[in-house]
Amino acid sequence: MFFTKLISLQPEREAEISGALGKAFYDIKLYEKAESWYLRKDSIRPLTTELLYLGMAQKFQKKFVEADTTFGKLLVKSPGYEYGWLQRADIQHKMDTTEPKSFSAKPFYDKFIELASAAPSKNKTGLIEAYLFMVVYHAQTGSYDAAKSYCDMVLNIDPEESRALEFSKILNGGTSTKPKNR
Repeated sequence: MFFTKLISLQPEREAEISGALGKAFYDIKLYEKAESWYLRKDSIRPLTTELLYLGMAQKFQKKFVEADTTFGKLLVKSPGYEYGWLQRADIQHKMDTTEPKSFSAKPFYDKFIELASAAPSKNKTGLIEAYLFMVVYHAQTGSYDAAKSYCDMVLNIDPEESRALEFSKILNGGTSTKPKNR
């Protein structure tokens, strides 16, 4: 391969080339190759912001344990990064295949909600996802008032959100009520 030859001729550029190739392969959705190049760069020089792309490449390959570890490293470096918390929550949610659910994603959604609530319009999609998770969590743990509250939060963001409308109908005993925008 051309890049392997280039690295052998200019070994001082290996980290730079590896990072560029990782991003290039990520952009064209060749996640296995992206992961490989990012890991190569990480072995030379620890990744910083590129941890996002490495974690996403792993997630898209359904390598959830590896992706969770990568996002954990990212959040150690950037603990206020809302999207990192959302990704970690989503990964935990995908790994939670037990019955009954262990709800291992809850603390990560809690942290995302805490951080994302400061800019709800910027984080609209993520907040809807997090609130819907909380609706299910609270309903399954018997905290129906909390479940209704989270359902109302979703409907305040998007009054037409179909899952929230259905959950609201169930939680209200068959009648769907849309909350007023606050």
